Amino acid sequence: MTTVRFGIVGIGRRSLMGHIPTILHSERDVAVTALCSRSDENLDRAAAMLPNAPARFHELDNMLADGEFDVAVICTPDFMHREHAVACLDAGKHVHVEKPLALSAADCDAIVHAAERAGRVLQVSLVYRYSSLFRKAAEIVRDGQIGRVRTAWCHEFAEYPNLYRGWHTHKPNNGGLLVTKNCHHFDLLNWMIDRPARRVAAFGSNDVMNPGSAVHDNAWVIIDYDGARASLGSCIFSRYGNDVTLGVIGDGGIMAVMLDTHEIHIHPREPFAETDTVFPQGLPSPAYRKVTIERATEYTGYGHQGDARALAELLECIETGQRPSADGHVGRACTVLGLAAERSCETGQVVSIDDLE
Repeated sequence: MTTVRFGIVGIGRRSLMGHIPTILHSERDVAVTALCSRSDENLDRAAAMLPNAPARFHELDNMLADGEFDVAVICTPDFMHREHAVACLDAGKHVHVEKPLALSAADCDAIVHAAERAGRVLQVSLVYRYSSLFRKAAEIVRDGQIGRVRTAWCHEFAEYPNLYRGWHTHKPNNGGLLVTKNCHHFDLLNWMIDRPARRVAAFGSNDVMNPGSAVHDNAWVIIDYDGARASLGSCIFSRYGNDVTLGVIGDGGIMAVMLDTHEIHIHPREPFAETDTVFPQGLPSPAYRKVTIERATEYTGYGHQGDARALAELLECIETGQRPSADGHVGRACTVLGLAAERSCETGQVVSIDDLE
């Protein structure tokens, strides 16, 4: 395979700390050959990281006309994703686009259809799909170790002050917390349950980071799937003692996933005996087991967990024509859940997913 050339569209924190270092550290034959940003300062910072002298552009149209690259990495603000991704796909480029895929179901569809029309690879930056920890969790579920999934939850308690700076401060730019940030966690729930979501109820507010802002800093969501229920809890003013946790309960057991410790706890369910009345709370299953994933397999000192594996898969998909794990349909599904949750917060009503289709 000849050198795969990357063009970075939009240069900010994610490009400088994630995508560019991941490409630079890849053992594959890859190179960043084009940069696009309206900021000369950011163009200078990106160019200084690269061993070659990439072509520099202020506008995507000029980059598509004169730049030489095979893959566009779209890192522009969320509300620009449709315009930029579709333009790159229509120009015959493969596309890796940052999450969320777009800010409406129609815009997501436009990107997916552009990829199908062009016959090019579309990969969404849902990095948990490429995490060894969550891939193992999905394997446990698919192997039937906890039976058929009936309920699940995901909690992220952290602190993200950047969500209240710059373009992120305006909800039309990013769709709100439950779209721009929690699409990751909706994707985890979709992945584990693997059945269509039907209805969403959500409540949220901004009470600490920027009180009164339309971009929430805490929210709770309930999702009704076909044959399963799930909840998501999000709080982004929890600086200490925070974690991402994922729980999945099937008719054959329970699984708890801890991102901080990289542990998976599995409690197979024991069948009831006729003499059973009440089981003690908090006791491990007799068949309890723990799986620990080495953190070194996830964190390379740059980028996000899963970035290196996502790049490797992208290159493989370009070679083989296979679909990425985080393709446009996966990106659309978690985005639509976030959009439904934001609408529920706004209206105080249960929102049907069909209403967003």
